[in-house]
Amino acid sequence: MKKVAVLVVSLCLFSINALSQVPDYSGEWTLDKHASKLFGRMASIESMSITVTQTGNELKIVTFSKRASQPQNASGEEIVTYSLDGKEIKMDINNSSFNGTIRSRVRFEGGKLNLKAERTIRTQLGEFSATTRDIWELSPDGATLKIKRETETPQETMSAEMIFHRQPAVAQAAK
Repeated sequence: MKKVAVLVVSLCLFSINALSQVPDYSGEWTLDKHASKLFGRMASIESMSITVTQTGNELKIVTFSKRASQPQNASGEEIVTYSLDGKEIKMDINNSSFNGTIRSRVRFEGGKLNLKAERTIRTQLGEFSATTRDIWELSPDGATLKIKRETETPQETMSAEMIFHRQPAVAQAAK
């Protein structure tokens, strides 16, 4: 019995220690399109920003992107929440631009955050699936975020390397 108790306490301490090693990604980040390597559909992005809220065991990412071909009234916004303890989160989405489900999972490994989001999108033509895998690497000063992204659909696999710069807190407060 004592061995089981020691094992449970050790696992809890290990989990707390692993979470404490995750850097704080909170803030507003803007895409540096010229420093990024965007291919395929991503090359049509005019601008992109991500707002990250990291509290306790949760990482919430709101992505807003603007594309040249996007209608002016289209939102271009997506919200995905991740549990920093590695548990899968399932979100049902039903808005003007997306109807379906997102399953998300995260793990922190080797100083990098590995995010996985599996989307099942329902359209009039049937269901469509896409899996996005991101590897987030924060610069030592916390000002630059490099995201290596791979998106896989039944038709193709696309890769990109995006460079984001953290916006100063003063600029964020002024919005």
